[in-house]
Amino acid sequence: MKQILIVDEQPITRYGLTKLIQDQFPGIMILEASTDIEFHNILKRNTIDLLIMDLSFPGGDIFNSIELIRDKVKILVFSNYDESVYGLKCLKMGVSGFIHKSASINLVRSAVKSILAGKKFISETLSEQLVHLSLHDWQLNPFDNLSNRELEVATMMEQGISLPEISRQLNLGYSTCNTYKRRLYEKLEIRNSHSLTRLMRVYGLAK
Repeated sequence: MKQILIVDEQPITRYGLTKLIQDQFPGIMILEASTDIEFHNILKRNTIDLLIMDLSFPGGDIFNSIELIRDKVKILVFSNYDESVYGLKCLKMGVSGFIHKSASINLVRSAVKSILAGKKFISETLSEQLVHLSLHDWQLNPFDNLSNRELEVATMMEQGISLPEISRQLNLGYSTCNTYKRRLYEKLEIRNSHSLTRLMRVYGLAK
């Protein structure tokens, strides 16, 4: 029997995905985790065929977790994070698919079906990005030089979120967030948030 693990802090999200998968794929066992400890304990005790996970997850570094488990389990990212910003990055890290939480039931079903069949799932949004993004352009993208956490901080800053609020949402110390800000400014060779926004727009990471 195939097993799917759903990792999300929101009970309603886990319930909705469980109901959808059970209706569309009878016979599949669904396991759930709402904390980082639960998530890793379940992976240790079970053979998981598909992991559906959010990028926003308390109690752990989700990007680090992806790097640790990507060779052991197929991963479908199901998140409110901007697909145009994080979709390609997640695919590059080795996940099997990325869909936004606003996706239709049919899209979620297609993603689960494709990945369980051993295929990658590329949404229409990501397909368009890949078509217009040459390998040369990809290599020259300065945002590829940012760490996952630096990109996360940069994205939140571009959205107008203050550093104290970023610190609170990411459960990081203010000085740590300030260090990430300083490092990403240095790597991108910019001096202020206005330059950050302009640069993100140039590379299609902001509207």
